[in-house]
Amino acid sequence: MAEESALSANAIVRRLDVLIALTLRNANHGENKTKEDALFLSSFGITHPEIAAILGISANGVSKALGRARKGD
Repeated sequence: MAEESALSANAIVRRLDVLIALTLRNANHGENKTKEDALFLSSFGITHPEIAAILGISANGVSKALGRARKGD
């Protein structure tokens, strides 16, 4: 039973990630979409690895995007 709960929890998390990604795609069509999306997610306390999974980039890419966003590049 615990294994079934873990699987359904993973499925829920995956669906939420997809919803977040789709929402960001629809809300943000600017040139600096990745850095804006990363900054937005970070403002809610989402971790770099979680942001990376949502945006489909590496955690290092998230760090770079956040650095550019904070510098105003």
